[in-house]
Amino acid sequence: MEPYEKQLEIDFSLLEENLRDHSINYAKCGEHYADLKTEAENIKLLLEEIKNKLNMERSTIDLEIRNDWSIAFAAKPTENGIKAYIETHAQMVDINVRYFDTRKNLIEKQDEVDKVSTSLKAFEHRRSNLEDLVKLYINNYWSKPKVKQEAVDKLGAEERRAAHNEKIKKTMLRRKNKNV
Repeated sequence: MEPYEKQLEIDFSLLEENLRDHSINYAKCGEHYADLKTEAENIKLLLEEIKNKLNMERSTIDLEIRNDWSIAFAAKPTENGIKAYIETHAQMVDINVRYFDTRKNLIEKQDEVDKVSTSLKAFEHRRSNLEDLVKLYINNYWSKPKVKQEAVDKLGAEERRAAHNEKIKKTMLRRKNKNV
């Protein structure tokens, strides 16, 4: 979600811009997700190819040793000896290193795919939130309070001040009477 954190924010004062930009940002995120997914699939194919090459090389070395064990052993080897020779053979080690590096790369790519997938879901939630905010705006949820002008005129500034001063005097008298 990190690369799309800024685009996922909603500015309540700019709902129009949020709505306008939402589909573009969602499309970019979807495109990025598709690209990452394709890269992950390509890595999976490469991993399968390396695995097949590993098995082929294992079989080739095994066949060579079984046909002429004297190229690697002084005496007739045991089954475990042949397996150990195969796994430590230079070509096998190289292929194994490539296999594990590719596997690590696949895991990292899958992590990226998962993060962008989460961003896509967040964009869907953002769309829903924007729709709800627009409904609230249309229904005057954030409207100013409507007070009749007559009520405002009736209770002018001087009258309010006088009423306030009167309350203070009454409170002071009450306190004075309690203390006496």
